[in-house]
Amino acid sequence: MSTHNDPSAGSPPLAVLVIDDDPAVRGLLLDALTQEHRVVVAVESAEEGLAQLPYHEFAVAFVDHRLPAMDGLTLCGYLRRASPLLEVVLVTGEESRSLRHQVQEEGLRFLPKPLVLDDVLQLVAEQEQQLRRRATDPAPDPYLHPRLDEGLLDEVTLELGLPPAPERLREALTLRLKEAARQLRSRTLPQERDRVLLFSGIVACRLLGIPLPTVPDGRSLAEEYDRLMLRQGRATAFTPPAPATPPAPRRPAR
Repeated sequence: MSTHNDPSAGSPPLAVLVIDDDPAVRGLLLDALTQEHRVVVAVESAEEGLAQLPYHEFAVAFVDHRLPAMDGLTLCGYLRRASPLLEVVLVTGEESRSLRHQVQEEGLRFLPKPLVLDDVLQLVAEQEQQLRRRATDPAPDPYLHPRLDEGLLDEVTLELGLPPAPERLREALTLRLKEAARQLRSRTLPQERDRVLLFSGIVACRLLGIPLPTVPDGRSLAEEYDRLMLRQGRATAFTPPAPATPPAPRRPAR
């Protein structure tokens, strides 16, 4: 493991994690990213990378897709769940539409090998600017709101006594909610309009007795909404956040 650290007064240094079993790639990123007021930790395995999480609050992680004992995409997913504000970048020489789609669905970034250093530096600079804006913006976060108690929603539904929603309304509402969820998944920075639309629509479905549609992996739209909020480091609204559990590394084939 290699670490470069140039501490300075004031805010803590930006921490960058590099996980790649190729020493040339580790050295390239280490040299390119090391500068004043930044910590760069470069390791060669998923296990070493996970071991660094208690010691650094990483802002960006560059993860090789083909690691010796763990799939890089799986590791990226865990890193994002463990730290929702972390910008996770999958680095790979594998070029496939399916992989790019998976990366997009998980809200990750994709950088092909061989790496273009200008792209790497721009990505880190964008994350630095975003973190500075979050630290200095005095405006209240519009994503923070009280969790909706399921029992209270049921009571309100009974008290309102609304008639069954017509089928046409059900279809129109569920289609629009699916589109709002798709838009939120496809954007690194979600649009507030789509978030409000999805949140309001989920509540409307509950009050009108309309079953919530599910996403391809079986989650309801309420669970998907909370997953997307956690991915962006926001408050959940419908389900309590589950504790992140590190994935078990696969044993290399003999």
